Amino acid sequence: MLPSPLSPTTSTFLAVTLLSLLSVPPVLAHEFRPAPNHPACSAFIEDQGFYILGGRGDKNFMIDLSVSWNTSKPVFKTLQGGPKTMGNPCATTNDELFTLVEGTGHVYNVNSGSWRVVHNNHFDLETSIPGGDADEGAKAAADPKTGIVYLPDLSFRKMLSVNLRTNAYNRTDVKIYADEGIQVVAWNSHLKSMVVEHALYPMNLFTPSKVSKSSTGWSKLEFPRPQDIPTNWACGVPAHGGTKMVYYAEWVYVLDVVKKTWTRGPPGPGVWITSCAVSGDQLILWGGLAFETSTASNKTYVFNIKTMKWTSRYIAPPSKSA
Repeated sequence: MLPSPLSPTTSTFLAVTLLSLLSVPPVLAHEFRPAPNHPACSAFIEDQGFYILGGRGDKNFMIDLSVSWNTSKPVFKTLQGGPKTMGNPCATTNDELFTLVEGTGHVYNVNSGSWRVVHNNHFDLETSIPGGDADEGAKAAADPKTGIVYLPDLSFRKMLSVNLRTNAYNRTDVKIYADEGIQVVAWNSHLKSMVVEHALYPMNLFTPSKVSKSSTGWSKLEFPRPQDIPTNWACGVPAHGGTKMVYYAEWVYVLDVVKKTWTRGPPGPGVWITSCAVSGDQLILWGGLAFETSTASNKTYVFNIKTMKWTSRYIAPPSKSA
């Protein structure tokens, strides 16, 4: 016996139901909105993701840099698992995120979405931050070509390096000194060096290719520094392939590394201890503390480095923009 034909009303209902089920995205990225947060461990892979771990918001998540969005509604995605951090050092290679928590290295693979542990409770990185995790307050940078993460501590003149491809590690002495900690640590592809900056010193560079029996690989890059530039950066990140360094304090400052000239942008959104990333011509800020009230923030800001203006929209690379 043939089955009875469905009525037009029933057919329409089933069709609409099926279409609605098929249209539900597998990941509801927009539903998650992180809590106000500081100080967070953060790092980024340009045009791909801005990764923010822990802090007082106590959630690991990313801001998707592969699609376009408005600053009022960025595309957030939670990262499953991972350690709890509080201003611990973070760095990214081309496809991995590294952080150091209580002497243990944690590595997140951005392709598989999985975590692995590197040398459990083995690393002894000293910092000058009293009363907390010994790794809090430290900073890191990674060479994306070699997969090596560098964690300098100028206060104790030591540096830890970890190879994420082989899990090998090394400790070396640092020949420069700063008794008040480090403001900026970043890998600069143009200089092929790790940039290490402190308020009282010019730009310090560590160039692995220059390490030899007669050289520690450390050098200084001298350039004019205008008097009105703050000595306490909220963050500093490379842009345009490392030919520029972009800093945020109360204003945005752009250093042309090639010409050794500075450009100052307009006043910023009034936050500090903020997480920063760069994608193309855009500086992205997230979280931090409000200058006037010292209250934590969960807002996202975008600054266009080319036009030197704040904007309400992040524009992803043309081939990936949605």
